[in-house]
Amino acid sequence: METMCTRKFNGECFSFVSRRAVTQKSLNWFRSRRETLFSTHDIKFGVEVDKDYSYTGEEHYRGLFNLVTHLDRTSDTDRVTFLVRTIVLLRYGNS
Repeated sequence: METMCTRKFNGECFSFVSRRAVTQKSLNWFRSRRETLFSTHDIKFGVEVDKDYSYTGEEHYRGLFNLVTHLDRTSDTDRVTFLVRTIVLLRYGNS
C-alpha cells in the first residue's frame, strides 16, 4: 500500500483505503446502519465540527460515505479501471 500511496496522486490511495475499510465489515453491518450512517449524503461533512469531535468508530464510515467522487468528471476509462481494481482486490485482497 505504501508504494501505491506514494505515487503521483491520482486518487489510488484513497480508493484503496476506502475499499479496504468497506471489506472490514459485513454486509449486515452496513444494512443495519443504513438509516443512521448512510441515509443522507452531505458534501460538507467534516467541514465544520466541534473541536472535541472524533472521526473514529462508526463516524469514520460516515466520513467515507460522504466523500465526493466527482462522477460527472470521471471518464469511462477511469471508471472501468476502478471497477477492475475493485474486483481484483475483493477477490484476492484477503488471501
